[in-house]
Amino acid sequence: MKIEGEFLRDYGWGIYVQADFVVALNKPEDNFVWLRRSPGSDMERWIFVYWIDNATPDYLVEDSIKTIRNRVTKKFYETSDDKSYVVVAADYFVVKEVNFNGRYALFTQGLWDLNIKGMGGPFVNYFFYDENTQRIYMIDGSVYAPKYYKRNLIQQMDVTLQSFRTDAELSPERREELLEAIED
Repeated sequence: MKIEGEFLRDYGWGIYVQADFVVALNKPEDNFVWLRRSPGSDMERWIFVYWIDNATPDYLVEDSIKTIRNRVTKKFYETSDDKSYVVVAADYFVVKEVNFNGRYALFTQGLWDLNIKGMGGPFVNYFFYDENTQRIYMIDGSVYAPKYYKRNLIQQMDVTLQSFRTDAELSPERREELLEAIED
């Protein structure tokens, strides 16, 4: 809960962070946070939150999802030798309009792979505008688990993404609880 409180204090939003997830990157200058579970294992999971300040709902088009996601993952999801990076795979990419916590959003299910191929997996993504903060948010969950069925894993990622809340969406009690966790 401490990590959730730090995100709320520093960025004005929160997302449920399971105990076995770690903050892999926290780049306030790039409006980017990356959470990872089990780095280097055969069952990794990643969540990123990326936002654009002073935005308008005009960004909310399907083409923006691929463009923004590929730009973000190229910058932050590189291999350790910096020779390859994550991109949206051409094979599967489905976008639909959804209600995300009471607001219009574009929900994407797709596949990711490396630009040089060799590994990949499923991802889910929510892309929406928050009127209170005038931000566009992209929250994204990916799975890399070559030896496992991925349906349940990607569903777990989707549930975690749906826990995302802006400061204005939190009850005063929950806000206080999260901020107090930082002090403990």
